[in-house]
Amino acid sequence: MQLYRLMSNVQAGSGQPRCVEGQPGIVTIWVRAATEADATKRAGEIMDAHHYSSHGELSLYLEEASDPATGTEMLTLDEELRCSSRGPLGYERIKDAALREGDGLFEAWLPLAGD
Repeated sequence: MQLYRLMSNVQAGSGQPRCVEGQPGIVTIWVRAATEADATKRAGEIMDAHHYSSHGELSLYLEEASDPATGTEMLTLDEELRCSSRGPLGYERIKDAALREGDGLFEAWLPLAGD
């Protein structure tokens, strides 16, 4: 299994609990999958379940790869970034919480124009 990170621009749907309909945002979804196609399919299912009014194209990144010969994980994200992001709101904590507590989704909502 590989760990993929998929990202997209979104617009909130009417049922979004933390923002208003049409509010722009960015979603990050971490998915463990055997292939890029499987990861993309799963991310699409997660996004559909959250009922965004619209979303952009998914960008896909390989976050961690397993060496098929040894089964050990090989980190692909820059180690300096990993080390600098361990604070309470750091990248690693956000990713770990998204994977541990839910479907791998993290939403960041942007202010509406004029706010």
